[in-house]
Amino acid sequence: MASVQLGTSRSDQFFCSQFVMEAYNHAGLPITSADPRWVSPADLLHMREGDVPSLPVRQPLRYVGHLKYNPPPVITADGTATR
Repeated sequence: MASVQLGTSRSDQFFCSQFVMEAYNHAGLPITSADPRWVSPADLLHMREGDVPSLPVRQPLRYVGHLKYNPPPVITADGTATR
């Protein structure tokens, strides 16, 4: 696990799932009313649509698919594109 520290005090330190929850709260789109410091990665995972959450959910999350990097084609000297 990793943590992020945004300020100078210990209370400004977040784990990844807590950081996601705080980001949504800061944007005015809270996912849950639970304190972000009590949200684990597993809790966040179970907030998907159709899943059984362990915390009260205001807005279920939707899975949008794996993000994959698709590099741009390389244009050769003769003008053809290759990957």
